[in-house]
Amino acid sequence: MVEEAAGGREVDAVTLAPFFSRNEDWPALERVLSAAHLNAGARERTKSYLEQIVDLGRRRRMVYGLQDVVKAARDGSGSPEDLIVLADEAVAELAEEGAENDQAPASVYAERVIESFGRPIVGVKCGNIGSLDSVLGFLRPGEFIVAGGRPGMGKTSVACSYAWGAASLGHPVLLFSLEMSADELTRRLLADMCYTPRGGVEYEKVRDGRVTGDDLRCVVAAKRRLDNLPLEISDRAGLTIATLTRRVRRHKRRLAANGQKLELVII
Repeated sequence: MVEEAAGGREVDAVTLAPFFSRNEDWPALERVLSAAHLNAGARERTKSYLEQIVDLGRRRRMVYGLQDVVKAARDGSGSPEDLIVLADEAVAELAEEGAENDQAPASVYAERVIESFGRPIVGVKCGNIGSLDSVLGFLRPGEFIVAGGRPGMGKTSVACSYAWGAASLGHPVLLFSLEMSADELTRRLLADMCYTPRGGVEYEKVRDGRVTGDDLRCVVAAKRRLDNLPLEISDRAGLTIATLTRRVRRHKRRLAANGQKLELVII
């Protein structure tokens, strides 16, 4: 009762009944609580009842979805990776349930744009590459940006610089590397973080482990900065789209549990 009340939910015989339905004394309790139907006419309680019905329905659908996973695991009809994807989809579908409808007249979206004028801009900026920030502006939630170029043009360098720059501005970032190892990627990150207009630590030295003296102190300082940045790296090769999606969702839920929000994914 205390937990329900603390959550802002109505506390009465109807809303508490599901918590006691498996108790061995429930038949007797049910007869005592049968007068709960007298509460049904209270208009102010209707919202709590509807919320509880929706919550129980979502729980039931989650049970059905996970039961399918258990069945597939027992009869060997799917690979472990497929089962993990199915389980994640069962949970993610409910987590994202109730999301805003993604179809509406253009005039509705135009109205939202006008209403947004003057409000603080919500999005991600790099801060490291001013010319790129000026072209792209803020990366808004849901945007999909593709960077292309020939080999050796610096695509990875741009991705690394953008990743730690955005993280240094407080934006949680998840960086996937499908080809380069996390070790090599981190060496590039450290070299980039040591750069200044007056010089820096050459990447070749960081790559080959030939860092000494002032250069070493600079690299150590960069590492300490990384300690406080919301930046994580995944370097597993050969990930499918489904696996990438599952990993992003998992990281997103983990951040949400800590009161944070995943704001940028770089692949």
